[in-house]
Amino acid sequence: MINKKFIEQLKKEFDNHAGECRQIISLSNAVLHDAKKAIFSLQRDDLDEAGKFRK
Repeated sequence: MINKKFIEQLKKEFDNHAGECRQIISLSNAVLHDAKKAIFSLQRDDLDEAGKFRK
């Protein structure tokens, strides 16, 4: 027989994991976007603009 508590726990863990993955992907996309903007600024020799993306 299927244990409902066990299934509910699995669903909760899966949902938490999926949410963490989405958060990591979102943060990595933001970092990638800033890196691209910094690189494009450096290619245009705009050091002031590129420096805005340093952390």
